[in-house]
Amino acid sequence: MSTASRSRRKQLVGLVSAAPLLVGGLSACGSGTGGINIAAIDVPPEKVTAASFTAQGKTADIKLQDGVWTPSTGATVEAATLLSTIQERVFPINAYRIMSGLNQADPVYGFGTANAAGADCGPGCAISVTDATGKTWKLTVGAPTFNKAGFYAKVDGDPRTFLITQQTVADIITEAIGKDFAFPESEKYKKVDAALNLENQDAKTEDLDPYLVQVLAAQQSADSVKAGQGPGDFLAKAASSTKSQAGAKDAKPVSTVNGPQAQAGPQ
Repeated sequence: MSTASRSRRKQLVGLVSAAPLLVGGLSACGSGTGGINIAAIDVPPEKVTAASFTAQGKTADIKLQDGVWTPSTGATVEAATLLSTIQERVFPINAYRIMSGLNQADPVYGFGTANAAGADCGPGCAISVTDATGKTWKLTVGAPTFNKAGFYAKVDGDPRTFLITQQTVADIITEAIGKDFAFPESEKYKKVDAALNLENQDAKTEDLDPYLVQVLAAQQSADSVKAGQGPGDFLAKAASSTKSQAGAKDAKPVSTVNGPQAQAGPQ
């Protein structure tokens, strides 16, 4: 993937993560640049000094020493080397949906329940992140979401519940066991991931997560405005297309949302 494509993907990941906040019309914390803070653990890689990864009954502590990731307790050299390669994907830990007011004790979310995240996590998956000030955050992975496109997650001291991607959990497992790990992707996740990677420029919206559909439409609208063509009707079409989702009333024909490059090239 080219540098431009990777940059574009990171923009889309951020937008997708912010989708429930945008769709719900809720206010959100600023990230310091006026944007919506969509991170479960909002620490960029350059501010991380240590991280601890737990999965399959193993915990690997990795520290930054003289600008180099170095294995500590339970970690292998390979784990530290891998982290230097994927650190910008791992940090900050973003969510593709953020929910407030949920009862995290409800067993459906899998918090505090051994093996809730599945056999690949073993007793459980978690990550702790420490920044240069010594502050530490811990994220615990819960059960897979109902559509198998991600996992529930919670952060100690934060009342919100996060939906994080399979890739985030795969990275936690990778670092904990010291070798590259990948989930066999579900068809649902493949379609969402393809949209994020701009691999499918003409994805039908019934194939995608409705939040992703609306975010891609919002990006199309913004690109159209930048191109001097006006906002178009992308958002209206996206909103009507979600009525075809299971359980929706007044179902309408599903429209097609083109990839975000349709109005403007990668930035």
